[in-house]
Formats: sequence, structure tokens, C-alpha cells
Amino acid sequence: MTHSHMPAGAGPATPGNDNAPVQGRVEGQGTADSRHCADDGAAAQLKEALRKRRETLAAKLARRGYELRELDSGAWLISKWNLTREISGPGLDGVEAFAGQVGAV
Repeated sequence: MTHSHMPAGAGPATPGNDNAPVQGRVEGQGTADSRHCADDGAAAQLKEALRKRRETLAAKLARRGYELRELDSGAWLISKWNLTREISGPGLDGVEAFAGQVGAV
């Protein structure tokens, strides 16, 4: 069994221990952990909305015979038979525009 060394005077965080870590928050602000959790929740919702939008567009394109794939670069590849079209740009706006052109939306 190994023993960890604790600096002299340091000990568990108890009300009487002057070396205990400072804990608390400024009135009106959450802790860093609670803000991080809120950010994670918002990011998860955004990621889920993007996933649903992608799946919906892929399904609509599939009904017209097209396949939608995401490339490693973040661009999108739409293919039908031996024809392909790469669509780059932010998000799925370009894919949605293409789907509108071919009557998929």
C-alpha cells in the first residue's frame, strides 16, 4: 500500500480548517460546473436538431433516388447512379437548396 504525502497543516475540508479549499459563488451566478452543464445541454440539443435535419433531408433525397453522405472535410456528397455532387458551405443549407431543386422538399 502506498501513502500519499499531504503538506503540513493541510487536511480535509472542514469548517475549522483554514487550509480547506475556498468554496462558494457570487450572488446571481451559477458555479462553473452548472454553467458547463447548461452549455453541454444546449450543445446536445443543437447536435440532436442537426442530426434530425440531416436524417430528414437524407430520407427526402432517398425518395428521389439520391444518397447523402457527409465527407471528412465537413462537405456533403450527393449521388445518384454514377453522378455525384459535392456541396460545401455552412451546415445543411446547401443540401436543402439542392433538395429543393430536384423536388425532394
